[in-house]
This record gives sequence, C-alpha cells and structure tokens, in this order.
Amino acid sequence: MAPLFPPFGGCSRLRLYVDGLLNDVVYEQQGNGNSDWKPLAGKTFADVLNLFGADRWELASMIVLSDHGHHSRPAKTVNINKFLKDTGYTASKDNRMWMLSKVRKSILDVSHKLNIEHALIRIMAKSGRLSKAGKSVYSSAGSIDRTKSRAFLSNFAGIKSYPFGGIEINHDAVSSTEYAVIRNALIAALSELRSPAGVPLMKWTKAREDVDSGRFSERMYPDILFELSDGYGVGWDLDSGLYGKAKDHQVASGGHNRDAVLLLRNVDRKVRDDVVSIINVAPTILDLFEIDWQPLGLDGVSILES
Repeated sequence: MAPLFPPFGGCSRLRLYVDGLLNDVVYEQQGNGNSDWKPLAGKTFADVLNLFGADRWELASMIVLSDHGHHSRPAKTVNINKFLKDTGYTASKDNRMWMLSKVRKSILDVSHKLNIEHALIRIMAKSGRLSKAGKSVYSSAGSIDRTKSRAFLSNFAGIKSYPFGGIEINHDAVSSTEYAVIRNALIAALSELRSPAGVPLMKWTKAREDVDSGRFSERMYPDILFELSDGYGVGWDLDSGLYGKAKDHQVASGGHNRDAVLLLRNVDRKVRDDVVSIINVAPTILDLFEIDWQPLGLDGVSILES
C-alpha cells in the first residue's frame, strides 16, 4: 500500500462541485466568485484517478478528511465592538477616525451593492501593505483606541462573519485584580444579549481555559470565546447599530463549521466509534499503513479495531 495525499483548497466551492459530481446536480455560483477552482478541482480528481488506473480504482483504499465542517455563512451579524463600546469597555479614537469609519462603512456598502468585493480583494492581495490595511479597515481596528479600551473584539479567527469569535482583554489597561471581575462581567453580559425577536444571541460564552486548558491555549485564543446562535455571525462595526448584514456573504456564501468529515472507503477494518476526534486521525492513518503509532506518544488513538 502506497500513501497518496492530494490536498484540496477552496473548500466551500469544492464541496458543491463534488456534491454535483456525485448527485448529477449543477449549482449556480453566488455572487461574482472566482471560477478558477472548478477546472482545478476537475484536474485534481482526474490526476488521482489516473494514478490508480481504471482497473485498480475499485480496489483502492481511500480516506477523505476535512479539517473543518461546512455550512452556510451567516448573512446577519452582531456588532460586538458596538456592544463593547456602549457598555464602556471599548473606546473609539478622535472625530477624524470617526469620519474614517463612516467612509469605511460607505465603501463596504457600495462594494456590496455593486457586487465588486472580489475585484477589491484581488487588488489588495497584490500588496502586503494593502492587505494589512484592508484587514484593519474591515475589522474597525483603526477606529479603536487600544490605550483606553479595556476589551475589544479579537480577530484570532480571521475577520469573516463566522459564528465563532472572541474578546481580548487589554492587560495594559486592566490590573490583575480587576481581570477576573471584568471577564466574568463580560461573559454574563454577552450571555444576556437577545436578538430583535427576543432569542438569545449566544449559544455559549466561556473563559478561554474552559474551552481549552492546554499549555499553548493562551498564545492561541483570546480571553473570552463565544459562539453565536444560528443565522448570526460576528460583525465588526463600531459606530453603527448592534445588528448588521455580512459584507462578505456574496464573496463566499459558505463557511466553516465545527463538525468535520472523515470518510473511509475500502478499508478492511471495523471502526470502533462513529464519533471521531481530530487527534485520532494521525494514529488511524499510521495504523492503516501498519505502522506502530503507540510508541510515538500521540494524544489520540486509532479508530480501527485490531
């Protein structure tokens, strides 16, 4: 058995493409998206099939793995920085920055209505400085006075309107004795947020160590983590209303989900459990190739029975 690991990018669009191949369905692409992924995906699949050969394909073992799940990206947003500003945790800069934030909002609104987000993204991607500036503008980072703010929305997960997010507490403005009090107060306040229909906006809100207590978690995650209710994503507006619309929904209507996919084909071993953790993937692949994974000190275990 020889290992072959073909990677795939453009996961949201590729998922639709594969689903179309399997079910003979043609999906119309939303927005003005880049269509280069379709011939690339087709060529990649063809290359994999050709490596096996038509006569050997039916006998080939296959593992299909995604590092995250997929679902529709929320079209509605909750502007967490606006909430933090209204409750006195986040401070904005002077009137000049306030005017810049209004210009920012106008640019985003116009690009969204004219459906030219992809063109703007391509332009910014050509320059590291433009890309960095664009991210700062989109996330309102340039409008926040970090010297006076005690807390602000974190961009640890990127600046897309995902349902997951986090809040950083400014340790330069908050003393060690105030830290626990402020964090607990924020968690309680976020948990009480309600949608216009009166439904809780948060599925959960937790301290970092209650989600991941590993030794590297402090480097990876902000002080507070949360997941918004279905249909809502993180918004970045600082000077508009609490609720908004996702500016990136037309760019990519698909998004990431916590529940990933692991598919096994032609593997002549029984699976111990249908619920698989990501830490079980490496020992499972090693086990499939009859490599002893147990002396390696891995956190997970093989999901295959002996």
